Amino acid sequence: MPNHTTKAHYSIESVQRGLLLIAKPHARLAAVDARLKLIALLVLAFAISAIDRLEWLPLAWLPVLLVLWLEPRSWHEWWQRLRYPSLLIVVLIILLPVLTGSTPLLSWMGLTLTSEGLAAAVLITGRSYAILILAFALLGSSPLLDNLRALQRLGVPDLMVDLALLVVRYIEVVASDLRQMRRAMQLRGLPPRRLSWRNLRATAWLLGSLLVRSHERSQRVYLAMRLRGYGS
Repeated sequence: MPNHTTKAHYSIESVQRGLLLIAKPHARLAAVDARLKLIALLVLAFAISAIDRLEWLPLAWLPVLLVLWLEPRSWHEWWQRLRYPSLLIVVLIILLPVLTGSTPLLSWMGLTLTSEGLAAAVLITGRSYAILILAFALLGSSPLLDNLRALQRLGVPDLMVDLALLVVRYIEVVASDLRQMRRAMQLRGLPPRRLSWRNLRATAWLLGSLLVRSHERSQRVYLAMRLRGYGS
């Protein structure tokens, strides 16, 4: 008979590994109280986001370099975590130098690159990566449950902590549903991992069905939790 508890444990652990939330046993930051790391992350994130001049940007990277030395990760791990946020950052890098500013720096094919837009793109890129690296490093130096307990001790409402835990838990469940539905559609002739006008409608149906199934599952989970005394 399958052990559902073990499967659930492995599912949560796989999500934690994907989010860099599994602490390394010999990491230097692992022994620091999770509450101190959360407070430090919050203070550093606000301080870095308040930087509005390029001359001060290297100061934002001093704590980043310190944290990277204390909590080393491989380049592959950083790439896995930063590739999706980088999509938004790349869009800003492309658009800001062209759409903002008034001092022309370079013109090419009707597009004018401005010095103010370029400075804004560099500033936003530096601040964004600094905050992201700090978040992944500090949160990843403690197990997920320790971070959630630290949030509770810092006064975060229990409802928000429960929601965070449920979101992390069911990311893997939703991803598993997506894989199964995509495989079923491929068996019916949909080209694998290829988005075109021919299968755009099928992809839209896939995402819509996934959202409906996720909503229905969330309702069942909530009712099951209420029947077990949650919220009372």
